[in-house]
Amino acid sequence: VQRTNNELEKHKAGLQSLLQLKGDLEGKLRNLTSECAGSQKQASDLVSILSAKEVALREAKGKVGEMERTVLEKEKAVGEMEKTVMEKEKAVTEWQHRVKVAEAQCASVQKQLNALRAEFEQ
Repeated sequence: VQRTNNELEKHKAGLQSLLQLKGDLEGKLRNLTSECAGSQKQASDLVSILSAKEVALREAKGKVGEMERTVLEKEKAVGEMEKTVMEKEKAVTEWQHRVKVAEAQCASVQKQLNALRAEFEQ
């Protein structure tokens, strides 16, 4: 009977140890489950943030595309203006030449007129 009682006590102690281990493991399982739920929430939040950033990136790319088109249009307009300026500068140069020729002709006529006056006065 004593031996049976000793074995029964050993089994009770083993059972108590196993129950304690079970409780510890259940507590760890609860902690891990809680941490997992927190991690899933963080992952979900990160997915939402990533989605929002992807939308913002697409919008930014669209705006960049619009800006590039605007820049190309303005560059084209500047090119046309530069062409117009060059044409006007050419026209101004031609007119400056005409004015110089006319001034030279005027000076020549003035010289002839002065010569005729001098001849007439004699």
